[in-house]
Amino acid sequence: MVLRMMRKEKFLSKPMTEMTAILLQSGGEGSGAATNGSILDDYEEGTWTPVIKDAPSGNAAGMASQDGLYTKIGNLVYVIFQLQINSVSGMTGSNQCHITGLPFTVNNDLGNGAEPSGGIITYINNLDTASYGLIFARANNASTDIEIKYTGTSYDTGGAGNFLINNFDSGADTFMTGSVLYRI
Repeated sequence: MVLRMMRKEKFLSKPMTEMTAILLQSGGEGSGAATNGSILDDYEEGTWTPVIKDAPSGNAAGMASQDGLYTKIGNLVYVIFQLQINSVSGMTGSNQCHITGLPFTVNNDLGNGAEPSGGIITYINNLDTASYGLIFARANNASTDIEIKYTGTSYDTGGAGNFLINNFDSGADTFMTGSVLYRI
């Protein structure tokens, strides 16, 4: 099978401003015609507004800046985000950190509490003095939120810890960036 990116207008006579289509083609390079069943034309890019909260519908952090971009191809969504927190005042410190506002609801693929969609926090600063190891993001099934988790320094203990609001060192000028891939 060959995967080629082609302009949609080559197959469906749409204007050049239309999205790019993905043609799935069996066999060798170029059998000519494509059928609608072999074109993936569900592609979208956009922005979203990530918000740090102390629960999926909890209190929000004071934000100095917050930006998010997404790409949706078929039933997969890839999001990137950057956040600058200037205050955690009014949040419950012992609650887990969530990023809310995903552009599409995460599918409940596996049920039974299994949450296979995830990503990574690529940068974070101004934390308390604990050692967190890998800090990662997990998209919650049937929701529009991401929970923040960490592995700690002992990778063989099983499971992951919840990254709490208290783990931010006062919240002032904390930057966080990351990305997540999930199914819808």
